[in-house]
Order: sequence, then C-alpha cells, then structure tokens
Amino acid sequence: MQQGSGPRPFDVTPRDLIESDPAGWLAWVGLPVNGQVHTVNSEVSTVLAEVDKVLRIDAQPPWLAHFELQSTRDLELPFRLLQYHALLLRRHKERIESTVVLLRPSVDGPDISGLFEWHGARDNLTLSFHYRAVRLWHMIERTPGRSYA
Repeated sequence: MQQGSGPRPFDVTPRDLIESDPAGWLAWVGLPVNGQVHTVNSEVSTVLAEVDKVLRIDAQPPWLAHFELQSTRDLELPFRLLQYHALLLRRHKERIESTVVLLRPSVDGPDISGLFEWHGARDNLTLSFHYRAVRLWHMIERTPGRSYA
C-alpha cells in the first residue's frame, strides 16, 4: 500500500501518455472527439465533506441511513447528495439510503425529485442515483391536529 499522497509510480507513465495525445485516447476507447480537448486538474484529495447525520441499522445485512436537513435553497443539493452517498459507500461499504429533509417550502424545486441522472458524451445514461426527498410541511399536514403555518 502506498504511504502518503501523490500519484503511485505506475500512474505517472500512463498519465503522461494520455496527456501527450488526449484526443487519440478518447478515440481509442470509443468516445467522441467532438470538440477541442484539454487536460484538467484531476486532484480530488482535498474533499472536505461532512454529512448532517448517518445512522447504522444492524439488520441482516446492515445498512446506513444518511440524512441531509436543508433549510435554504441549494441548486447543488443533488450533486452534494450524490457525493456524500459515494463517500459513505467507499468508507463503509454497506447499503445506504440517502434522504434529504426539506424544512421549508422555499427550499423545494423541480431539481429535488428523488432521482439524479447524468448522461455521458454519447448521451448515454452513465449515472442514476435515487434518494428520498421528504417535505416537512407535507408530513405536518398529514399529522392529525397539526398544520403548517
């Protein structure tokens, strides 16, 4: 196992080869070269993320319940949910159910559907991430004797 950060010795040469002809590599693996190709900084080791709350359920098999409590509108929310889900999966390697709890109606929007999908360069679906979206005001409306003001 590598000690410390930085590229592993076997990563350097392939990275240099890709950088020497990035369009050629795209074509070689069957991806479209439909625009100018640039290399970008691929450093991701500085990810600092803390989820609102994670619960472990000791069922068979065990699983995690991930909660995000949202009180302000955030257009990046589906991206963050996916990021947190992936980081939790990598750390715990257990099933995860991600739930965002929207605390106010002003937080809601069409992008908070419970499904985040992303398409690749060939317009193929490359990612489909499901999460729960719980709207607090709906839960209160369903509670007998309670109303949302």
